[in-house]
Amino acid sequence: PGLSAHVAQALRLSPFVQRADIVGMGCHAGLNALAAAAHWAEANLGKAALVLCVEVVSAAYVWDRSRPDIAVALTNSLFGDGCAAAVLRCDVKPSPNLGLPKANGHLDSDTSTPASTPTPTPSPTPSPTPTPTPTPTLLGFESMLLPDTLDVLRYRWDESCHKFSFTISAEVPYTMGHAIPTAVDRLLTRFKLRTPDIAHWCVHSGGKKVLDSVIYSLGLSRHDVRHTLASLHSHGNMSSASFLWTYHSLVQKEGHTCLPGQHGVFITMGPGAGIECALFRF
Repeated sequence: PGLSAHVAQALRLSPFVQRADIVGMGCHAGLNALAAAAHWAEANLGKAALVLCVEVVSAAYVWDRSRPDIAVALTNSLFGDGCAAAVLRCDVKPSPNLGLPKANGHLDSDTSTPASTPTPTPSPTPSPTPTPTPTPTLLGFESMLLPDTLDVLRYRWDESCHKFSFTISAEVPYTMGHAIPTAVDRLLTRFKLRTPDIAHWCVHSGGKKVLDSVIYSLGLSRHDVRHTLASLHSHGNMSSASFLWTYHSLVQKEGHTCLPGQHGVFITMGPGAGIECALFRF
């Protein structure tokens, strides 16, 4: 059975839980799952939806000592195993107005142990109460498929190793960089926003060249995607889980900078080839 059946059994969820396993979408499966969960939450007011992204990318590592290949080595070095989870709930009928979790235990993006709140060390002098991160709201989604790009990101069967290996075409960074502004503009235009109106960018950690293309095409700075760069440096490309790690880093490390009314954008890209975006507001 799919992963959701195993999770439901392990967590002893209700036998009437509704499930959906999203596979075959690679690095942008996570944002597609978030969209599905958000729409479910909108249709089931007050009920919680759980999004779980689990990636064991190392299972697809391939290496033939007799035929060393730099392209294969680079692909192997780019990816990492990881998982992340998010809980969504919609309490009032939105238009749309779907709740995204705060990083207070609702969002766990730790690959080894569950997230926990550290116990503060007693201090002889009282410290100021930290300003809580406002609860974000999901506003909308945008999807874009790129014609004639089925083969630029794909699994292929490796006869010598008897397993699937992942192939990334050299043109991927430029293909994505060229198309992403169109997807982002379509999303922002619906809400009468422009790129300078976005305070927070949570971009999929697809690799250095991909991120360079995103930065250039959207007119961003490396500071704008610092949490994505940090995630890529520390953990590699964790496929569908990556964008949630970036979001987790934002609210954990700089939650005090997430001010009410500020907008943020999620961007992921993956096989198809395709691009997924989402707009949220603190």
